[in-house]
Amino acid sequence: MTDAHRDFSARCFSACWELIERSDRTDSEVEDMRLLAYASLWHWKQRDDCTDENLCVGYWQVSRVEALAGYGAVARDFALKSLAAAHSAALAPFFRGYALEALARSAAALGDRVVASEQIEAARAELSRVEDPEAADMLRADLDQLACRLEAG
Repeated sequence: MTDAHRDFSARCFSACWELIERSDRTDSEVEDMRLLAYASLWHWKQRDDCTDENLCVGYWQVSRVEALAGYGAVARDFALKSLAAAHSAALAPFFRGYALEALARSAAALGDRVVASEQIEAARAELSRVEDPEAADMLRADLDQLACRLEAG
């Protein structure tokens, strides 16, 4: 069963990511995206080699998906779990930054632009400590995109 969990955790994550990146998802694809995020996280949690970093990323993905699907409160719950995993394991600023990005997205999904802006700024503070240029560019792009969405209303 260990091999199955290893395989499904990664496959579900990647398939979910493909749907996240699409801008023209059907209702059926939104449902699939949500189910894949939860399936990936569940399979990660069954693995003996699951770390706080894996949980941080898994919780982040569920939060991102729920925000995209319009479930802001659920997105916030998983963003908080992502942030807790990042802090409990003293993960790198990249992971803390993305957990805060998830909190910003959940606030935006709930219509709370003030909290969303505050979380974007907190994530930018973590971004300033990200050492890997590619990782920093990825986080910066997501934060910039989210900030533009907030400004556009």
